Amino acid sequence: MPTVNELFYPYIPQFQPGPTGEPTPAIKVLSSSEINTDLNKLHEIPSSNSLSLSNKLLIAGGLFLCVCTAVVVPVFITHYVNQTRSTTTNTTTVPTTTTRALNYTQVTLAGDPIAGIYNAAYGGSSTNSSAGSNTAGTYPSTENPPNCIDSNTNTKYLNYGANFDGYNTGFYVMPQVGSSIATGILFATGNDHSERDPITITIEGSNAAASLLSQGSSWTLIYNGSTGISPTVDPGRSTYVQQQNFTNTQAYTSYRVLVTSVRTASNGCCVQYSESRIYGYV
Repeated sequence: MPTVNELFYPYIPQFQPGPTGEPTPAIKVLSSSEINTDLNKLHEIPSSNSLSLSNKLLIAGGLFLCVCTAVVVPVFITHYVNQTRSTTTNTTTVPTTTTRALNYTQVTLAGDPIAGIYNAAYGGSSTNSSAGSNTAGTYPSTENPPNCIDSNTNTKYLNYGANFDGYNTGFYVMPQVGSSIATGILFATGNDHSERDPITITIEGSNAAASLLSQGSSWTLIYNGSTGISPTVDPGRSTYVQQQNFTNTQAYTSYRVLVTSVRTASNGCCVQYSESRIYGYV
């Protein structure tokens, strides 16, 4: 007569480590001959009184339970492992902000749109200057506003102003580098007549459209002080002076420079300078 182990053990699922460490059932697939052989073992159970009916039923029930376990449990475990392997882990992508380092450079360059102006004080509206000769509010056609940002001390910008003294004249410029943070200005004197040197200025910034730059409300004051040209000592003609630096943290797309004093107040002519270049961070 077969023992209980011989009857039950072949159907108990054995487990082996899977490829990723999970338990993988080693399922025994029975052939038809094996099933018949195993069923014949049941017939070998003697019908004598050596086994009670309850024992026979217990053995038969146990065998049925083991067969079910051998089929159902491995299938369930295999399904669970597959589900675990196929589970997608949701990840949250945290957006990152890239901060671009600012470069200190010359903000105004040759070719930037620029307009000469007069009859203006900081915070106030201005009047556009035009090319002319010995006429209030004009400038000579060859001594025009673009000359003061062309990095060439052999050219100059001259403006007669409203009263032939150069006061409250200047320019506004729209640097093509785009938005920038101005923190300095560099002047160079004209080729002659030191009495026409600009001594003090204001610088204002704006983010308004070009059509609104003649309006005083478009501008914010960022500097009020010296050009770097000494009021008492002539630094020489067509000469760069010390760059004037100032504190500013606001970015602007346009700048306005106005002359507020000249070396000789009543010079009977104008103000002139070969360079007026703005520096800052872009």
